Amino acid sequence: MKFDSLQHLSTPATPPHRLMGDTPSAQVASMMAHGLWHQLQLRRDGTLWASGDNRYGQLGDGSRQDQRRPVLVGRNFCAIAAGRFHSLGLKRDGSLWAWGYNGDGQLGDGSLVDQARPVQIARGCMAIAAGALHSLLLKHDGTLWAWGHNGQGQLGHTVDAKQALPTPMGHGYREIATTDYQSMALHHSGQLIRWGVTPGEESEDGSLGTTRVQYDDISLGDETCFLQAAQLMAQAEPAYQLPR
Repeated sequence: MKFDSLQHLSTPATPPHRLMGDTPSAQVASMMAHGLWHQLQLRRDGTLWASGDNRYGQLGDGSRQDQRRPVLVGRNFCAIAAGRFHSLGLKRDGSLWAWGYNGDGQLGDGSLVDQARPVQIARGCMAIAAGALHSLLLKHDGTLWAWGHNGQGQLGHTVDAKQALPTPMGHGYREIATTDYQSMALHHSGQLIRWGVTPGEESEDGSLGTTRVQYDDISLGDETCFLQAAQLMAQAEPAYQLPR
């Protein structure tokens, strides 16, 4: 898998990166999320499994032992996302959980300490995405939050190089996506906004900044159009393609 591809996690049926209310777990299609050397699997029954490299606890089983076969992380999950060495999980009650590498604060628990088991980060969550070393969250109220590595301005500011707690980026959003070092969100106005740049790239004004593109033809809830627009902006192939 090309790691800097677009991280907007979805399935061939219902996109479980978005909280689906009381949808029975049996109706949620299984999905996969890949870190650099680890893999997450969300099964139809809501159980979350992980395998691969575990040096930072990114498998979430409480150990630092690599696992060739999937091990159970937890239950009642409806969405997953994976950074380079960290993992995110969204539960059906709207709570966000994170585990693994935390050297840049990408877990969002206020520390820079790695976690070998899931720790709760937030409530009222609707969608999640993970960059290489940062995390992105959309809440039900339309507010957008980001934390972790900020070397390319992907958290929406250039004040701090890293942020260990979720930082608000604005409100009125309805879709999110990430690449390794970029955050992207679709506003209700139809504006697609990108924060951050790829390493070695400069923004339009020659600095680490924000790029805004108006997409008036993106209809409300049309995630396929959003993915296509974000792909053009990021010049990256989507990791998971929504059905046409």
